[in-house]
Amino acid sequence: MKAGIFLLIMMSCSAITAFSQGADSTKWEIGVEANNYFIPGNYILNPVVTANHNKLHLEARYNYEDLRTLSAWAGYNFHWGKKVDFALTPMVGVVLGNTQGIAPGFEFDFSYRKFEIYSETEYLFDTGDKNASYYYNWTDITYNLKEWLWFGVSIQRTRLYRSELELQKAPLIGFQLKKWQVTTYGFDIGTNNAFVLVTLGKDF
Repeated sequence: MKAGIFLLIMMSCSAITAFSQGADSTKWEIGVEANNYFIPGNYILNPVVTANHNKLHLEARYNYEDLRTLSAWAGYNFHWGKKVDFALTPMVGVVLGNTQGIAPGFEFDFSYRKFEIYSETEYLFDTGDKNASYYYNWTDITYNLKEWLWFGVSIQRTRLYRSELELQKAPLIGFQLKKWQVTTYGFDIGTNNAFVLVTLGKDF
C-alpha cells in the first residue's frame, strides 16, 4: 500500500510535468513542496505538488489529511486587484488511503504592500466513518522584510499527528534563493507538544 501510493505520487508528478511541457509550457505553473515535520520521536514528510494552467488548478497531497493518505484536487483560480492583491481557489478533493472521503475546500492569498495572508481550508467528509469527518486549516500571516526574507505567525488545525491542543501555533521565518523557498516553523514552543516544521519549495 505504502509503495503503491508513493509510486502513484511519482507518476502524477511525472505526468503533470510531461503534460505541461507538451502543451504551451509558458502557460503552466508547477510547484513542488516538501513539508518536513520533526516531531519528538517521529518524522513525517508531507509532499505537495501543484499545477496551474490559466484558471485550472490541480493539486496532489500525501500525508496531509492523515498518514499514508493521498488526496487529489481540482479547482478554479480567481484573481483580483493590483495594489491590494487577492487570489481565491475553490476546489474539491478525493481522499484515499488510511482515511477515505470527499473534501471540498479552498485556498486564498491576500497581500497588501509587505503584508500577506495565505490560507488552506477544507472539510473532510469521511466516507468510512461519519463521526471522523473533520475541519482542516493552515494559515500563515507574514511580513516581507525583503523580497527574499519574511517572518510571521502560523496557525494549524490538523489531525495528522496527536496533539493535546485544538490549534497549533508557531512563529515562522523564511527566505528565498532563486526559485527555492525555505520556511521554518516552531510550533507550540514551551509546551509538551512542541515540534519543528521545515518547508522546502520550488516553482518550475
